[in-house]
Amino acid sequence: MLQTISNLLSANKNILLIGRTDSGKTYFINNDLIPFLEKEGKTITYVSSMNEEINPAVDSVVILDEFEILEDKEFLEKEHPEERPYYSDEYMENINGWLAKAKKIKNPCIYIVTRNEQKEIDFVKQITSFSFKDDVEVVEFDK
Repeated sequence: MLQTISNLLSANKNILLIGRTDSGKTYFINNDLIPFLEKEGKTITYVSSMNEEINPAVDSVVILDEFEILEDKEFLEKEHPEERPYYSDEYMENINGWLAKAKKIKNPCIYIVTRNEQKEIDFVKQITSFSFKDDVEVVEFDK
């Protein structure tokens, strides 16, 4: 997975790394991926929450943990009809703010997204266009 991510970054791709809650995504990022990319000579800006200020160095790869997307919102609402609304108005406001912030980042990015069911992950893996960035490749986290 480390080499796959590095290869995608070298090909000027952005990465959406998707996996389940408590699957070790953040541990992997901090203990495996960041040291690996730094050994390759990349500068990293790690953002643990989208509520943080984001001021990356010009040449750094930005890793956005706890990121959220809306491209699968309708799918999630259909899959979980008992959870209406699936996203509260307040949470939607937060997500839209985070997405607006993400759109302003010119650096290559790695977005860390959580989905807990395989069918949700598979749905996101089929998405080819995201509102917040061009050239995004979806990679399923599998440690």
